[in-house]
Amino acid sequence: MFLYLTEGKSFSGTAALVHLAGMCSISKKAVFTRFQKSGEWLRWLCEKIYRNNEAVGEAPQWLGGKKVYPVDAGDEPVHGSDKADYRLHYATGLFDLGMKEMAPTGTKEGGKVGNFKSFGEGDMSSPEIGCQIFMQLYGAFFQAFHS
Repeated sequence: MFLYLTEGKSFSGTAALVHLAGMCSISKKAVFTRFQKSGEWLRWLCEKIYRNNEAVGEAPQWLGGKKVYPVDAGDEPVHGSDKADYRLHYATGLFDLGMKEMAPTGTKEGGKVGNFKSFGEGDMSSPEIGCQIFMQLYGAFFQAFHS
């Protein structure tokens, strides 16, 4: 699973790396299934790392129970392509790190809250803070593993 996160190109590429490393023989479907089933554990792991490094805290009382979702997007190539073929928009909970929604669009679509369908009355979001917050969180995550 961590090989896929670092190699990040494909499930078949990850399966090949696992095999070449002599760990085991695994299919790309099995890599995908394991990755998919580990989502809650990865969320828990990231939350613990972020909280231990004081990169994320408890939601402040003044939010009154509202959920905060920074939104951002990344351009993604289809396997084998050398350019961005689609844009993947995502909204992740600021204080619980839970995935609210992912929405694929064309590459010309900007990062805006209107790309998401599941925001409700008690949800707050902002495209402007998404990138800044996630860069800080990723920095804390990698610092925890390299210290």
